[in-house]
Amino acid sequence: MSLARTQGFAAHFPLARLIGGLGAGQIVGWGTSFYLPTILAGDISRDVGLSEEVVYGGVTVMLLVSASLAPWLGRRLDRGGAGAIMPLGSVIMGGALMLVGVSTGLATYLLAWVVMGIASSMLLTNSAFVAVAQLAGAGARRAMTVLMLFTGVASSVAWPVLSFLDGSLGWRATCFVLALMHLLVSAPFHWWLLRAKIAPPPATTPARSVAEGISPSLHKIAFAILVPCMCLSGFISWGLSVHIVDLLRHLGAERAQAISLASLLGVLQVSSRFIDLAMGSRHTPLLTGIVAGALLSASFAIPLTGASGSPAVFMIVYGVATGSMSLARVMIPLALFGSRSYGRATGVLAGFQNVAFALAPLAYAAMFERIGLSFALWLSFTSGVLTLIGMITLFTLFTLRRG
Repeated sequence: MSLARTQGFAAHFPLARLIGGLGAGQIVGWGTSFYLPTILAGDISRDVGLSEEVVYGGVTVMLLVSASLAPWLGRRLDRGGAGAIMPLGSVIMGGALMLVGVSTGLATYLLAWVVMGIASSMLLTNSAFVAVAQLAGAGARRAMTVLMLFTGVASSVAWPVLSFLDGSLGWRATCFVLALMHLLVSAPFHWWLLRAKIAPPPATTPARSVAEGISPSLHKIAFAILVPCMCLSGFISWGLSVHIVDLLRHLGAERAQAISLASLLGVLQVSSRFIDLAMGSRHTPLLTGIVAGALLSASFAIPLTGASGSPAVFMIVYGVATGSMSLARVMIPLALFGSRSYGRATGVLAGFQNVAFALAPLAYAAMFERIGLSFALWLSFTSGVLTLIGMITLFTLFTLRRG
């Protein structure tokens, strides 16, 4: 290997280590919190004497607690606090899992998820992406896309591991093992990973590491448009994430076909992130948001118009749309507000988004059971159209104005 290639590899290795380490941490974090009830709900329900709806309700509690803390936490992350906040989040997550493991009734079980909400706000998505925005410099956008590839496969990694541990040890011992992993591995690992600043290769160091975004005088206008867009699109994707099989069956798919199509969701979402990664930084994230909004609207227009083969076509368009929108949700705040205000911006957005995320599964369940499929489809289509209009408005106001 030539000296130049060796130096290039050495220069990029710290960033690769950061993204790989944070990606592994996000898989562990999401797998031991949001995805935990998917495997353990039945056992917890039988042993603790709670309905499965209440067991799954722990996730709603987690998201609402996280939403309440997000704006405050975002301001602290902007001050460079990810290196202290994420390791502490791992410690608190370990405590929350121990509380789940010793739960004996409703009060102790919900308390565990309150603590998990505190931990998730410190450990999961926002904190990791703020750390990338602060440490990765000019490579932040590409690094975020790669990091989202890890989060996209979190359930695929977590569910088999959780199933194995549950079958081998039982659900309480599984929670204790996961707690020890956070306390003994994840916490010190995050402390080590985030203690140093990543310097880009000297030959590629730009005059400024990350664009500073729009003028502060325009922040309120941007928030006024961006918050509804992200909440509406997130309401759809998080609401349908637990009902996608039921929706496909309502659209005419047999149970086996519905399960097969639903299993493609993660693959389709990750594929959209590979496309963005291949395109690099040649387009503004607002264009990603526009494309995502258009695809999201189109996905629900397909069954509303009665197109043939609608379950399969819907799934393909919807999967790519939600994958693209999840990218837009992370990238657009960086483009608009810059790296210095990224934590505060994403904290404010998360405060609103997590409320929408938490309520969406319950809302879609009520729509399917009490109001009907047609209403759910029209509401989703309208939400997609409003998201598209908001994305176009943001692009027109800010991107074209710069030009």
